[in-house]
Amino acid sequence: QRWLIDSGLTDLTERFPPRSLNGILQTHYHADHAQGLLHLRWGQGLVIPVHGPADPEGLADLYKHPGILDFSQPFAAFETRALGELHVTALPLAHSRPTFGYL
Repeated sequence: QRWLIDSGLTDLTERFPPRSLNGILQTHYHADHAQGLLHLRWGQGLVIPVHGPADPEGLADLYKHPGILDFSQPFAAFETRALGELHVTALPLAHSRPTFGYL
């Protein structure tokens, strides 16, 4: 399995060929942590799950035009989720936007 934590780099389409990621664990939606999603969303023929805090205003254009990105399963605080063989718990952190660290 291959999960990316945060997507701040703008060259993610070059770093990760199609279907090479199982999904993305997004800590929060400030541009320096999420701007790579703006490029990834325009792929074709696949879906990339993005798990993170619910924050439709954080990078609003992503929610309006998600392309292949799937934001349908945001984490809740302290929720533990099985992502294949990986078990992840979302820990809320103090920041200016809804933010999680992952354990």
